Amino acid sequence: MLMGWNLGYGMNLIEAFQAGGAGIIVTIVFYIVSVIFIVIDRNVLGNDGSVGATFMTVAGLSVSTAGILGSIYPEVLGEYITAAASETLMAVVITSVITPSMVAKLSSRENKLSL
Repeated sequence: MLMGWNLGYGMNLIEAFQAGGAGIIVTIVFYIVSVIFIVIDRNVLGNDGSVGATFMTVAGLSVSTAGILGSIYPEVLGEYITAAASETLMAVVITSVITPSMVAKLSSRENKLSL
């Protein structure tokens, strides 16, 4: 909980929504690249794809990566820190909303009955 509090304190949702277009593009690219998890789950493991879809979320911790890299290389990345963190935060928000419904749709009836 302490780690979540510290990370959440530095996040600015207003900046994330201002980066809207770029954040949506980042999310679309992330989903396109991550569709391989569903393919592997269905074709290699023989499941319904719902387990593979659970890996298709951007973790909130990834928002801090821009700040960390910006502090290591301020002369190169200094001006991009806020934009990168805002775009990543937008991807976190979007995938946190979309992925659970995607998993629910992919989950087969047998999996739902076993719960």
